Amino acid sequence: MFDELFMEANGELHIMKDYLAPIVDGTLADPQKDRTFKKEIGNYINRNITKLTEAGPMDLIPFGDDDKRIFFSIFNLDSNDVISKTKEMTKVLNSNAKDFKYLHGNPVLFLFYFCIRYYYMKRDVKGLNSALSIYALAVYPSVFNMSFKYGVKRPVMQYTMDNLTDKFLMKKKGNLFATLVESIQRSFKFLQSEFNEAYDTEIVRFIQRIHNDQKSMIKKIATEYYKNNAKGLAVSITNDTYDDDTPILDDVTNATSQVENISRRILLPILTNGVDIKRAEAAAKICGIGVSDCRYYLTLILVDKNSDSLQKFLEAVLFLYLYDEHKSPQNINSSYFLTWGMAMFKKTNSNNKNIKLIKSTLDKWAEASGIHNKYTREASRVNYKKAIFLYILLSIQKYNN
Repeated sequence: MFDELFMEANGELHIMKDYLAPIVDGTLADPQKDRTFKKEIGNYINRNITKLTEAGPMDLIPFGDDDKRIFFSIFNLDSNDVISKTKEMTKVLNSNAKDFKYLHGNPVLFLFYFCIRYYYMKRDVKGLNSALSIYALAVYPSVFNMSFKYGVKRPVMQYTMDNLTDKFLMKKKGNLFATLVESIQRSFKFLQSEFNEAYDTEIVRFIQRIHNDQKSMIKKIATEYYKNNAKGLAVSITNDTYDDDTPILDDVTNATSQVENISRRILLPILTNGVDIKRAEAAAKICGIGVSDCRYYLTLILVDKNSDSLQKFLEAVLFLYLYDEHKSPQNINSSYFLTWGMAMFKKTNSNNKNIKLIKSTLDKWAEASGIHNKYTREASRVNYKKAIFLYILLSIQKYNN
């Protein structure tokens, strides 16, 4: 069993540190490779953004061999070589331990450990948060499978999440990604002093801590889920499919009317309720920017003086989705809406007037709020505008009722 892996050590050794630290430190010291590493973390998060922004553990989010190969290749490492070194380390730690399957089967965790250590030692907060995030996401698939071997029934899980109290971290944070990040950040703060020496025993202790924290957190939700499933408790959800033979919208006039009604209904709470901390935090972390900065710029943008531009912005998004995508207003609360929205954001050369309006409005907001003045790198500007856009998408879903 996994808990049996962590036994008393035979002295304090640096087998993994001596092997991996020079490789990781040398690689991330190269600015280009550092950017590549952070970019690939962002790419993985973006590919899974819909599942990560769910209110609870709805789906398995694979971190497969192809994902791992991408990260190993950045450091010119072979996973088999890391496994061999891991086996050497575990043999020395305790010759009587028979089951080191989890450690031997997850060499990428050792790689990510030393990425975390590098950014911690360099006091690179953005890099540290990125490395902690990808570490947490690499652990999650095995933890999900332990509690939900046969998957989950979405209506039952939705009911479960709706009825949890704030004593559950995931209820408090509002979505899966923010929860996993908060959990690993808390664990890291507790153990961060051990990263200086990075003894083999301390590395194993960290791996144990993150795995057990996630396991405990998901298991508590699973307990409530299975209780509700046994009682037949679930919420009604909208069908997320579209039938080509029975189009939802008959013409542009109908779409325009729906767009105006929905956008007016959504605009008021966005302006009056203020910036929602949970949605701002999720948008910031997913897009790789600072949470406090994200909230600050949102407070400058989502104000009454921008009500006209925000109204037109909402109408452009909704018209693209309801008319161009042939979706119903109910489908706004589907998983597809966020996936579609983030894919649309990436379009850079579209002649569609609504996409142009969205892009130009984001540019105007970024200029007026000071984002362009503070950040001269185009990549940084894009990340901030993407976070603002994602926050608005999440708000559209929140207030579409």
